[in-house]
Amino acid sequence: MKAFWRRSRLHEGHRWTILDTLGSLVVLERRDSRGLLMRRLMDGELIQNTYDPEARRSLSAFTGALVMLARAYTPRLRTALCLGLGAGFVPRQLAAVGAEVVAVDNNPHMGKVASRHFDFNPDCADVVVADGRDYLERHEARYDAILLDAFIGDAPPPRLITAEAFALMRRRLLPEGILVINSFGEHTAKFRAQAASIGLTLREVFPTEGIRVHASGRGNVYFVATAQPPLEVARSPNVRDEHPSLRFELNLVWNGLRLLDSRQGTVLADTVTGN
Repeated sequence: MKAFWRRSRLHEGHRWTILDTLGSLVVLERRDSRGLLMRRLMDGELIQNTYDPEARRSLSAFTGALVMLARAYTPRLRTALCLGLGAGFVPRQLAAVGAEVVAVDNNPHMGKVASRHFDFNPDCADVVVADGRDYLERHEARYDAILLDAFIGDAPPPRLITAEAFALMRRRLLPEGILVINSFGEHTAKFRAQAASIGLTLREVFPTEGIRVHASGRGNVYFVATAQPPLEVARSPNVRDEHPSLRFELNLVWNGLRLLDSRQGTVLADTVTGN
């Protein structure tokens, strides 16, 4: 029984083969009833990404949503900072459209697993092992886009979603730069309050007319902010390069503008989170 557990895991009601483990990271794989091969990166109980290794495309909608929004709203996407590497798909896709990318992740094993199992080429980005907030404080480079896609459990790290953290991100953006944030936010009262708090906190730092909120209705909520409003579409989104199973949801994200109920949230500050 012990040997069997080493090579498989019950996850979401299905038996997955364990391909690799490294620290807190686990790589799982299974083929579904349609014949689709799925490879998944887990960090503890958190899904980092799901991949179709045969098509070499992500099966996680948030990957395409982050890149889509960054490209749509950034007038010139020459440089990008990714706070969170995961399986490497966001840096990989940004590099594919010509951006110079820095990817920061505090897990020293993440880059190795992304390269070994998810076709991430480390040459496409400058991968830095560091805490995202520490990196922002110590490096003064400025970017066309900053993408926050980091989680501790089911929430972004508290140190990265305070008013002080957003002010730091604003200083690290070029004049027409864009901040894009991935969060959970619609299915439970807890997530709705979390999203409302992020929105309220962004308004402490960025002009209200420079903020938009997108969501598909399937769980994730995406914030886009600029310090120089109005926030305008620089180029129409193109989801043709995404996995066919994601294109419908990505169109929902693009068309799903949200007005968050600020009464459900609070402004987040370092004094509250203990930074």
